[in-house]
Amino acid sequence: MKKVLVVLILLVSIAKGFSQLDEEKVDTIFVSQEELALSKDDLILKYGAEDTSRAIINMFYRERKWAQTELYIVPIALFATGYTVMYEDIKRESWESNMNTRLIQIVGVTTGILATLTCIDSASKKDIFTQKFLIQLLKSRQRGEYLPYEIWEMFKKKDFK
Repeated sequence: MKKVLVVLILLVSIAKGFSQLDEEKVDTIFVSQEELALSKDDLILKYGAEDTSRAIINMFYRERKWAQTELYIVPIALFATGYTVMYEDIKRESWESNMNTRLIQIVGVTTGILATLTCIDSASKKDIFTQKFLIQLLKSRQRGEYLPYEIWEMFKKKDFK
């Protein structure tokens, strides 16, 4: 049990470390309320003069959509799977086969841990990929500043289309 707790704490701290992008550089750029209300198409019209800026916008919207899906659907599915597996084992009332019982308990606990980690990861993604941070990155890009390395790593080929 102690090992599981240590691994869980380690995974949460690693996920939190990855979630802290280089926001100090762009945090000083002012963003108005009108800019925060812009849609994806409006952002592409206003800031999408080059393919990299359009890719940034596409990547942010892709990551936000996936984080929202991940936050609500994946944990529910994992918890349901874990509960179903544990419930079926308890319903049988045959605790004679210890190997099967242990395996079922491990599967149930593992799916619960995976669901919790998925929630933490998705919540941190939703916290990172905000409209304000997107506009700050686009404005810094217009000034000729370089993108943080963490942003470059997240690009996929479909973001440049």
